[in-house]
Amino acid sequence: MAGIPRETKVWQEAIGLAGDVIRVVRRATRRETKAFTDALMLSTSAVASAIAEAPTRPTATEERDCYARARRSLVAVETQLAIARVSGIIPASVHAQLAARVASLTQRVSNQMNHLERPPSGGATSPTASLPFLADIT
Repeated sequence: MAGIPRETKVWQEAIGLAGDVIRVVRRATRRETKAFTDALMLSTSAVASAIAEAPTRPTATEERDCYARARRSLVAVETQLAIARVSGIIPASVHAQLAARVASLTQRVSNQMNHLERPPSGGATSPTASLPFLADIT
């Protein structure tokens, strides 16, 4: 897969989380909970997919949109994991571990978004900053 930054921590963490969630819910899935556990697995996969897509986007705005989609999917994962714990699909100890990983990944995704919102370093912070005579007027 060309273009996916496999060496980035955020991508690696998303892949690891998705794999672990799938392993956990696969063991606990019963016929009556299959639709729910399938949705949980899809949500974690959506996080990893959005993160993988982000650096392939041509503009920073589109890249930021991918990270925003990943963050929204993480909210869904967090909620679905809580439901899985309360309903007995996953034990509380497993929920605690996965919830901590979701929180960590959410922070990493937010950091990526914040990084994209910063102005490029080395350049002027505003168009008038490099023109002293215009800076005095504004």
